[in-house]
Amino acid sequence: MNPFIVGLAGLGFNAGILIFNWGFTKANEIAQHDPEMFSKQGQLLVLVWGLAYAAAGHDALKSGHSVAFIWAVFAIEKLIYVVHWVRWRQNNDLEMIQSNAARTGSWLDTLAPRFLANYGWGDAIFGLLFAHLFCEALWM
Repeated sequence: MNPFIVGLAGLGFNAGILIFNWGFTKANEIAQHDPEMFSKQGQLLVLVWGLAYAAAGHDALKSGHSVAFIWAVFAIEKLIYVVHWVRWRQNNDLEMIQSNAARTGSWLDTLAPRFLANYGWGDAIFGLLFAHLFCEALWM
């Protein structure tokens, strides 16, 4: 598996938050539903993590080998987000949040609930990819 491609894809996935928070102009809509993980600062850190994935992939490309333990750190980080997402979904009425957002008549208001409903799936996929890169680099 190519760490450079995975790193860039991870950056792209994390940068997707800019669509859901509409370039931070709608960051409060995400933060109000999950202030523990997605305050404005938390949303900014999502972008910083994405940059870290791309940097690790770039360094692997330049050096010709991947440093195993950075991918393990990224896999653990994604696991934290996935566990939080599962717990958040268990403790919140997502259907009601989505319904309330849809009633406003603005598609922009539906972006935050869509993000909260789905980000964990992507985090789980990238967590597995990062774990795979860790194992691959460890045994090479």
